[in-house]
Amino acid sequence: MIDLVYNPEITQIMKYCKQPIGGLNMLIIQAIKSEEIWFGRKIELTDELISQLKEVIYHE
Repeated sequence: MIDLVYNPEITQIMKYCKQPIGGLNMLIIQAIKSEEIWFGRKIELTDELISQLKEVIYHE
């Protein structure tokens, strides 16, 4: 299930899903793919990278 909401990160409906994807994850994935398309840089998409980027976003 995909929920495009950024805040809260886990919505009420996402609590009932097996593999929910939140809006912030989608935004990060889109940004990485855009970087690859526009600048030709291959970026390995990992859960660790997503976690690190979320940390930066939440503390900026």
